[in-house]
Amino acid sequence: IATTLLDGGRTAHSALQLPLNLAQTENPICNISKRSVNAAVLRTCKLMVWDECTMPNQKSFEASGRTVCEL
Repeated sequence: IATTLLDGGRTAHSALQLPLNLAQTENPICNISKRSVNAAVLRTCKLMVWDECTMPNQKSFEASGRTVCEL
């Protein structure tokens, strides 16, 4: 619901293309191609607001951090 209140707002799973099997993966990474539109948006992003960031698995943050660094 929160994503509908912001212009261009999306869920973390949608924006970062987080894999569903995060808990079983030792070194998770998001499913974003370096040439994709999502990658271009993340490269130009200055701030990411992750609403309810205490709710997801820690591996979600590891995967998103690893992915953003690789882009």
